Amino acid sequence: QPSVKPDKYDGKVSVQQVRGSDTQSAISSLTSQSAGLWSTDHRLQGIAYIYVRLEFDRETFPQGEPSISAVVKGKKVYNPNTASTAWSANAALCLRDYLTSDYGINADSDEIDDTSFITAMKVCDEDVALAVGGTEKRYEINGSFTTGTQPDKIIDTMTKSMAGSIWYAQGKFRAKAGAYTTPVYTFDENDLRGNLQIQTRRSRQENFNIVNGKFKGEEGNWINTDYPEVRLSASTITDIDNGDEIKTSLNLPYTSTSTMAQRVAKVLLGRNREQIVVNAKMGLRAMQVQVGDVIKLTNTRAGWTEKTFEVLSWQFAPTGDTMLEVNLTLGETSAAV
Repeated sequence: QPSVKPDKYDGKVSVQQVRGSDTQSAISSLTSQSAGLWSTDHRLQGIAYIYVRLEFDRETFPQGEPSISAVVKGKKVYNPNTASTAWSANAALCLRDYLTSDYGINADSDEIDDTSFITAMKVCDEDVALAVGGTEKRYEINGSFTTGTQPDKIIDTMTKSMAGSIWYAQGKFRAKAGAYTTPVYTFDENDLRGNLQIQTRRSRQENFNIVNGKFKGEEGNWINTDYPEVRLSASTITDIDNGDEIKTSLNLPYTSTSTMAQRVAKVLLGRNREQIVVNAKMGLRAMQVQVGDVIKLTNTRAGWTEKTFEVLSWQFAPTGDTMLEVNLTLGETSAAV
């Protein structure tokens, strides 16, 4: 039922709702008040809707007909961890649902690496303590889109909502939520099949030290609202970026709290400041890793001892002389990110 309303609306506003059951009947008051335009045959089974009736009154509605909206629970999604289908705002489950839906990518279930999605789901579902007290889930998706929107844009926005990544490899979609994972392997000079190519710093165009943007949730009455910007310390901006404030925008239309939006923005900022990117040709031992894994790399010339990197790309590369190599692109990372 609608929440408590001001007295001035008594007798002027009537709101009724049905929840979309497969056996629901037509709203009786609507059939009786619609002069035959709505009958008992109009049951809309399987569709949730509301019937709002307003009585014209200049004092009650001085601005004219009001805009009416509702907060609803969205589609039920499949959980591969429990093999059940139920409503959930879990970001990884919502992303998986879009990939397998006919209005999304329409991927077959065997094209989904459920192991990676279950891991991502558990990260999203972690309770995070808030500075003001209480907790909230680490990452959620609460939003809507039209089916005419390009799928890559929807997937990108959903993936950003969990500060994560998504890729297609070996015939399957895989995903990772934004959380540090324990390194799975350690590599050193013995694994290399050529010189390391090292990029030590991003270009000025790619660099930033402040992240701002908009989110959409109850705090802003479900309209796009600015979340508090996330920035590096003043001393870091002075010492490393010569005092220049460099901003980037990260809009999160599926993120419904300012604290969650800040969390995603902070991960993005942290990743940007871990700037070393390495391209390495490695032996077959590198076949044991995949995109999203965190590894340790030891290299005397670079001065690294078990320095942590995230695998950004992986490519199998036959050399044509009976040698086999794996080309890895590695991005600097740390638990702090």
